Amino acid sequence: MNPSEGLKPVIPQYLVLLSIFGLLWALPLAAQEAPPKWDPARPLFLVKNWQYLAAGTQTDFPAKPPGDEQDWRPLEKITVQEQEAGLDFWFRRPLPKFPWPEAFYLFQSDAPAFAVYLDTVKIYSYGEVAAAAAGKPEGFTFHSIHLPPGYQEKKIAIWIPNIRAFEVALWKGVITPERTLPQAIRTLLMEPMRNNLISLILGGMFALLGLAVLAFYILRGQWAHLAQLAFGIYSLLYGLLLLSWAYAIQFLFPIPNVIWWHIQAVLGYLYPIPIILLMLQFVGRGWRSSLLWTLWAVTLVTAVRIILDLILQVPDSFSRASPLAASLWTFLVISVILANLFRPGKRGTLELTVLRAGTLVLTLVILVTQSAWSNFIPLKFNLNPFGNFLFVCCMGFLAAKSFLSSERKLATIEHELATARRIQSAILPQEVPLVPGLNIAIRYVPMASVGGDFYDFLTLDQTHLGILVADVSGHGVPAALIASMIKAAYTTQTIHAADPARVLVDLNQALCRNPEGQFITAACLYIDIERNRMVYAGAGHPPLYIWRRTEDKFIEFANNGLILGPFPEATYENGEMALNPGDRFILYTDGITEAMNPSGDLFGEERMKDFIRAHADLPVGTFADAFLENLFGWSGKRSAEALDDDLTLLVVDIAGQSAT
Repeated sequence: MNPSEGLKPVIPQYLVLLSIFGLLWALPLAAQEAPPKWDPARPLFLVKNWQYLAAGTQTDFPAKPPGDEQDWRPLEKITVQEQEAGLDFWFRRPLPKFPWPEAFYLFQSDAPAFAVYLDTVKIYSYGEVAAAAAGKPEGFTFHSIHLPPGYQEKKIAIWIPNIRAFEVALWKGVITPERTLPQAIRTLLMEPMRNNLISLILGGMFALLGLAVLAFYILRGQWAHLAQLAFGIYSLLYGLLLLSWAYAIQFLFPIPNVIWWHIQAVLGYLYPIPIILLMLQFVGRGWRSSLLWTLWAVTLVTAVRIILDLILQVPDSFSRASPLAASLWTFLVISVILANLFRPGKRGTLELTVLRAGTLVLTLVILVTQSAWSNFIPLKFNLNPFGNFLFVCCMGFLAAKSFLSSERKLATIEHELATARRIQSAILPQEVPLVPGLNIAIRYVPMASVGGDFYDFLTLDQTHLGILVADVSGHGVPAALIASMIKAAYTTQTIHAADPARVLVDLNQALCRNPEGQFITAACLYIDIERNRMVYAGAGHPPLYIWRRTEDKFIEFANNGLILGPFPEATYENGEMALNPGDRFILYTDGITEAMNPSGDLFGEERMKDFIRAHADLPVGTFADAFLENLFGWSGKRSAEALDDDLTLLVVDIAGQSAT
């Protein structure tokens, strides 16, 4: 049974539990804070009953606030479009009948200029109106405003020029008598930190989780596992967004508030990218590669929006300039994602079910939030924390399942490689044969843990030796199985060992029945010490090199026929030559001549011949080691994992120097 099928019955319960947990977490964060009960001995937050009025632009502080005949509206009705119009704004509310003869009004603001009025009298001003008109932001500043005797039941009003780039935390203001002024200051500073404690903790957790997942993804180097990449990026973005909302972070980094808005806008631009990466993992490229094209489009639009924000020095300038166009772009991206996610014909796997559920919840939250932002529907709760938290949980589930699935596949591959290693260790000769008059050295370096090269010997007696070097296409278990077939077929060729062409014909007949469809190159050499001759035949293999020491020259045998396997009627020809004392025979596979350096140059036959000529006096073992050391140094690859192909080098000296 598929292990994932056993999880299908629990997926509804899983999503329900996630939803309940996310809701319990999100409600304290999302709900608007209710004002505390009034205690004459404690400071009082002024939260409700604020009104606002957009009132053109002025070049200096107004003499007094507008009267009741103006169109004052509840603060809850203020729109982003009004704030982005670059107008001056008035905010006012009536003061309760406090028992304190005198009091202080405390609040924080990042506006470079504003004025405070009590009824029609200006009681406080800060900054220069010209700075506000220029849109020059600054960090949050703390203000303590004295309310003179008789302030009770009057209206307090605040005027802020060019509110587009600034905000004033007037709804977080505190009224307090002088005796509780220190306590009120502490309350004003610490209350936002307490309110954002959940954002701070969860933001840090998700950011660290995202960094850990991304680090793990990079270190493992399995770039095709997009679910882990998407989960890491999304968790990091979500964590950073929560942290950017946390007052404690803003307090630790006292930069202008508009810069925090820029950061939050950029994080919002990047959100769709990990979502589309997740879709690519579980849905594929989409209908006519629409998901892939959407990923490139979102990346391009994100870059353009960031550049526009920097040029205009306005966060999310595209949405502020054209809310309809921004909404249409969001709708288009969501439509492409949903169309591919719910495309007919997709098999309903557990992963797809979780992905669809999480995406639907997040889409609903985005649409509701966009509608509330455009004042189409009233919304008193911020649903973004709930939607994002649930989607992060879904992404985490999918990334974990993808990781476990890949680990199972890796375990299966490792098991297959272990099997192939056992096969290979059983078929490769454990030692070179000892034949009087011959010195033999073999060096075999597989590209991976199991290579496709093969070599073997047929020791007929003390004066006759057969040698086979083969190169099987591919690696791993299939190549090891083919090598075992070659081993079995070559072992039966004792009677034909003196005829390498016949040996290759018989091997080809055996390998033509290979169901894997792989092909093999081979070099077959027969050495007859008694008659002082050698016979050679090849099947698509690199040529046999002979260094004749007595004549100081190369002899190249390229008696090659077709590769083994695909052609049942293939025939091969022998090449024969007399032996001279000091002759050196070199058989090898193409992993040597086709090795590349960092510049992409091939090692080639000429470099190989130059090395053979220059080191002809070395004993066979020392020569083989020096040759591989030279090859590795030239290619810049010092380990088998870095090789482009397997390497096999077999060196035979005739009545030469002793083997080492």
